[in-house]
Amino acid sequence: MIRSIFLTGAGGFLGSRVLARLAEERNLRTVCLLRGTPPAAAAPNVEYVRGDLLEPAGYAAALAGCDAVLHLAAATGKHPAAEYFRVNRDGTAALARQARESGVARFLLVSTVAAKFPGQYRYYYAQSKQAAEAALAASGLRWTIVRPAMILGRNAPVLESLARLAALPVVPVFGNGRVPVQPVFVDDLAACLVALLGEADLFENTTLEIGGPEVLTIEQLILRIRRTKGSAAAPVLHLPAGAIARCLGWMEPFLLPWLPFTAGQLASFCNAGTTASHPRVTEWQKRMKDVDEMLRSVANGYASA
Repeated sequence: MIRSIFLTGAGGFLGSRVLARLAEERNLRTVCLLRGTPPAAAAPNVEYVRGDLLEPAGYAAALAGCDAVLHLAAATGKHPAAEYFRVNRDGTAALARQARESGVARFLLVSTVAAKFPGQYRYYYAQSKQAAEAALAASGLRWTIVRPAMILGRNAPVLESLARLAALPVVPVFGNGRVPVQPVFVDDLAACLVALLGEADLFENTTLEIGGPEVLTIEQLILRIRRTKGSAAAPVLHLPAGAIARCLGWMEPFLLPWLPFTAGQLASFCNAGTTASHPRVTEWQKRMKDVDEMLRSVANGYASA
């Protein structure tokens, strides 16, 4: 039985939704690791410890009193390659080593479906997550790795990026636009992660891929985003993803902070973002939002508790 959770990344897009659900579990204690200042108010069953993933001495005592780790913290967005690997690979390895020394029973790592992309040209986020998975697999812990598909919801970085493309007079789509994606709503994913913590049979070196109930092409998704925002139909312009990725790759060492996206981020236009089926996930998908429901929720100003 899980009585206490050690949570990283509680302040992030997904982590804030997960923490809100954990806070509702009054018989469950949640300890959140964070680098900054703790919030002024917290639920009675939520505690905070300041620390850095790569410095386990700062959080070892707090971790020792927990039954499970839910590891969400990660470097995302635009960073130099070394930063992705420092945080995502090395940070995960350090946390896993300390969890084993502390006798933690279960370790749940949230990775990404991009970790299995066959094409990861300069996609250092995906490469570092793949390395984080390998570090956890070698840790000797009882673990579950969750690879979410594209996560949508209010303030979702990927949705904001796609919405900017969708709003243009001519809609640019990298590649042929036929790559399938399987978006999952952020609150649905948060519910799955909290449920997983109590699933002892899944902490036997299991990798779960979690996507939503609907598969569509990346082009269809962009055009649905445009339609949901109330924009009129527009022509689509297909752009050569490979050539643009190579051009971006050449510029990144010099212009990374000013580029609208990176070469690696184009991988979502070139690799299938769908998930492998699993009976438990199939059951959860029956209660998940479909793509139109996700987009309407965002358009209507939806805000999760």
